[in-house]
Amino acid sequence: MIEEWQVEIRKRNDDPFETDEVVLYAALRSAADEAAFQARIQSVVGEACELHLNDIVIEDVDALLHRVGMEQEMKEVRIIDRRPQAAAARQGVNP
Repeated sequence: MIEEWQVEIRKRNDDPFETDEVVLYAALRSAADEAAFQARIQSVVGEACELHLNDIVIEDVDALLHRVGMEQEMKEVRIIDRRPQAAAARQGVNP
């Protein structure tokens, strides 16, 4: 059902004091039903991880391949943390 995927962790409204959000970007196979996929993935992730996805964004395969860095990076970026404190830590700055 899923061709490509990426999970993004971010802060609501890019505010470091707000709650975390988890967004799934997915490219589905052509015959896949988007609404059924979204309901099923929420159920599976909820049961397995006790986590609710804040958003599920369906994109075409080419856009998602670019997003994960396919053939641009040494390794695809499947999980990306865009929270402000994570960015500061990667740069060696203490928050």
